[in-house]
Amino acid sequence: HRNEPMKALQRNLAALGMGLLAQRLAQLLALLLVARTLGAEATGRSAQGLALGAMLAVAATAGLRNEVARGLARDHEAPGAWLRSAVGARLLRSAWLLLATCVAAFVWSNTPWFWIVSAGACLPAALDLKQLGDVVARTRGEVRIETASSWFYLAGTGVWIASGGRDVTVLALLYLLSRTCYAVFATRTILALPTGATAPTARELLRRSRSLAPRSEEHTSE
Repeated sequence: HRNEPMKALQRNLAALGMGLLAQRLAQLLALLLVARTLGAEATGRSAQGLALGAMLAVAATAGLRNEVARGLARDHEAPGAWLRSAVGARLLRSAWLLLATCVAAFVWSNTPWFWIVSAGACLPAALDLKQLGDVVARTRGEVRIETASSWFYLAGTGVWIASGGRDVTVLALLYLLSRTCYAVFATRTILALPTGATAPTARELLRRSRSLAPRSEEHTSE
């Protein structure tokens, strides 16, 4: 019985390590497949689209992780309520960021739909458990979902290329679909978490997250 915690930790680490390896392998294979078929220019453009979606997702998460961790430290019996509130906050922020990107794409780009579809990945990213899942001890489940999503994207890319696909906008759409599949299964994980006490609303959580940076700077200066 004394070794049970250590064995559980080893199983968790093994699952996380294998899952991460499988994800990176799928991503590498998809990248090589695109580069070999579409060439350097299309591959670079696709990478720019992925970077845009990732950047918006990071901006939508700013400050929320720390606020959720603080809340759970006070009420560790209600991970579901806090995580749902955080997801709602990220969706609100992502929607505003996506709207701004849509306007910019139509004004300044001659291929607006590629940038809009690429930026759209920030919406399913609002349910990304990597940024908040470890706070509620659900990392193993998140890794399984992420791994399945990565291999779904690889399979979709392979089928698309085999059928003669060459439009990078469609490639961006395939990535968006893979992230949407992740979001669907992540939703099931979130709904299965115990709610316990109530958490702040999504808007209140956004307000608190915006005040984290100034407070952190003051604390550092002291």
